[in-house]
Amino acid sequence: MWSLLANGIILLGTGGPTSSSAREAAVAVLENVRHEMEPCWRDASADPIHIAVIVNADGTVAGARPKTNSPAARCAAAMISAAKFPAGEKWRSVVDLRFATDTFKDVGAHLAPLMSDLELCKVDDPGVTGTASVDIVVHGDGRITDIAMAKLVSHRIDICLMRMLSAMRLPEHRGGDSPYRVTVTIGP
Repeated sequence: MWSLLANGIILLGTGGPTSSSAREAAVAVLENVRHEMEPCWRDASADPIHIAVIVNADGTVAGARPKTNSPAARCAAAMISAAKFPAGEKWRSVVDLRFATDTFKDVGAHLAPLMSDLELCKVDDPGVTGTASVDIVVHGDGRITDIAMAKLVSHRIDICLMRMLSAMRLPEHRGGDSPYRVTVTIGP
């Protein structure tokens, strides 16, 4: 099953949980919270929002402070401050939130018909199951750059996804550079 992250991108900056599984769990919590943030985006620009987050070892949020001065950033920080993360270690990070805009929706519409092409990567490692996430930037002229695996599945599948995305060119879309996350679940 293939799916596109339709409401935006969340990037966990420097810092954050030290283990990859704890980082994935933290991003999953932030993705769940982001869905509750829809009212925050009503009048927001396409600019990313940066929020400094401190999480206690018990998973409670000790602080969520907007580093971007906007109503959307203050709203998002308030939503994150009420979140509960998995217990484990105390951590801090700057969270980068990018949310759906008309440009973002255009990119999703242009990528959707190409997902079956990406599905061919499954044959590179047929015994593997899991979820891969690839962060990309789509430029207004349709070029795809800044391709980076956000969540790995297998070396062969990851390489295939990155190679295929780098060879794709989408139709021109409104606006400028648009960050996007493509998520693929690989399995039977």
